[in-house]
Amino acid sequence: MSTQPTPVDLKELDLVIFNMTEADAEKRVQAVLQQIGGIEAARIISEGAWVHYNPMRVSKETICEALAQAGFRTSLFQDSLSGEAKNVSQQ
Repeated sequence: MSTQPTPVDLKELDLVIFNMTEADAEKRVQAVLQQIGGIEAARIISEGAWVHYNPMRVSKETICEALAQAGFRTSLFQDSLSGEAKNVSQQ
């Protein structure tokens, strides 16, 4: 008898990303997000990003910190599924 792995509850969040004014900013943001383990999907949206992630592998704070290290100031707009909106702004 085989056991099925328990699916992980993936989380979604909408990030506001400030200072995306350079011509290549969207590509740079996408590149940063693609390098973070635990992000299942990411889509760049107007002045931000939508991220689908595995909270067992990466936290929303870690996602924001990675973007901050790349020169972007971020703020959590809303956790899309729970509606929870907490500020995790990075300067």
